[in-house]
Amino acid sequence: MRIKLTRLPPAPETVDTVWDVHRAVPLVPATEVECKRRIQRRCTITDPQTAHDWITLLRALSLVTNTTQGYVRIADRPPLDEIRIRFVSAVLGAQEVLALAFDDEKAQTGESLLEVTKSLAPPWEQLRDPQWESAWEQGHARLVEWLALLGLLKQTTTGYQQQNPLSRYQR
Repeated sequence: MRIKLTRLPPAPETVDTVWDVHRAVPLVPATEVECKRRIQRRCTITDPQTAHDWITLLRALSLVTNTTQGYVRIADRPPLDEIRIRFVSAVLGAQEVLALAFDDEKAQTGESLLEVTKSLAPPWEQLRDPQWESAWEQGHARLVEWLALLGLLKQTTTGYQQQNPLSRYQR
């Protein structure tokens, strides 16, 4: 499953929040509405759309599955390196941003990374939504925050650089 970056929830302060939200999803199948309510109740998430985006991200990271009876938490807690691999594979734009930021000599500006991200917006979405650019800009900002949170991207005084070798996180 690939997740569109416009569906990424805001990046939390720490990776521990990912595990907090993960634990909020039940081990026994529950409907999406029940899961969203449970995430909102147990975590500092106030709106149902953000809770839905968390479920989508957890599914993309193979931490939650959707069965015929509802959503279920996968009991497994993989190491951070595995989460990094899954994130880069699952989130649209992550590989492209990291590939551009790979240059050790020169940091990439936020604008150059944004252009790569916006180039991934499908033509049908650009035609359908006159506000597509602002949605993709917000998604890009969240993507960069997530990549930094996971230790894959760092901000320097001149822009952004990849923090860990890209090949390590590609499948």
